[in-house]
This record gives sequence, C-alpha cells and structure tokens, in this order.
Amino acid sequence: MAENWKTRDKHRILCDRAAVLAKPLPQTDTSEQLQIIEFTLGSEWYGIELACAEEVRELSSLTPLPDTPPHIAGVIAVRGHIVSVLDLRTVLDLPPTSPAGTEKVIILRRDSMEFGLLVDRVSGIKDLPVTQILAPLPTLHGRAARYVRGVTASSVIVLDGGSILADKDLVVDQTDQS
Repeated sequence: MAENWKTRDKHRILCDRAAVLAKPLPQTDTSEQLQIIEFTLGSEWYGIELACAEEVRELSSLTPLPDTPPHIAGVIAVRGHIVSVLDLRTVLDLPPTSPAGTEKVIILRRDSMEFGLLVDRVSGIKDLPVTQILAPLPTLHGRAARYVRGVTASSVIVLDGGSILADKDLVVDQTDQS
C-alpha cells in the first residue's frame, strides 16, 4: 500500500510540473527596443539610432571647405565618393574643443541623404528600451530641441537621426547665379 501511495504522489508531482512547463513563456516586446550607437562629444554621452547609421569610420584627411556654414566641418572620401561631415558641436550649440586625433565619423544615410557626424569617440551599440527614454529638458531650444529625442537615466542624450537627416537647414545647396 505504501508503494501505491508513492506512485500516486510522484504522478501528482509530475503532473503539476507538466502543467507549469506547458504555460507559454512571457514574451518580451522587441519592437519596444531601440538600437543606438553610443558616442561622446566632449564629456557628454550621446546615442543615435542604428537604423540611420551606415558605418563608423576613423577620421582621416578631413578637407575643410571655404565659405560654408560653421556646422560643415569638411568632406571626406568614402569608397570613391565625397561625403560631407557635420560638426555636431556646432549643430547642438556645444562649445568647440580642440581635435584629439581620435575622432570618428558616423555616416548617416536615409534615402538619398547621406552625411557624416564628427564625434569624439564611439563606445559601441546598445539596445535601449524605448520606455527608458525620458523626455528632453524643456530648456532646450533651437536645433537641439528638434534633434533630441530624449535622455536616459544614465544621462545618454538620444538624438533623432531621422530629424537630423531630414533637416534641409543642414544642407548647403548654393548654385552660382553668375
């Protein structure tokens, strides 16, 4: 009789375990994740959507362009074609810093728009839950207000790559009327 009791007890335990294991696993909503490239400008940390970024390059031989707005740092050659490079410090109204020789260029691209962003250092790619992006400070104004998507609790300023790429004010399109 004791043998029969043990068998029933084992059977009940196994059925309970099977019921727990048969429940569906909780699904994590990956659509609520934003992949960003983290980088620095001076002492501040920034991130921009990976979906807008084509590549990250070492800054080598930046050619300055005369008579261009201050936000145009110059141009670089990328696999045989010329890419404009924007100085984010000027665009975001940050103080200029002297070059350290370790700068990088993040090439952004969407549709026919392509340009590089001059940054100090790139730390890598990070998955960021959208719920962790807090609203930007209400004191932001000008271009910075248009380009900042929000800030994280760890003080990473998340930029809106789509807004930067779509801003016609960043494009220099002068035609000689002579």
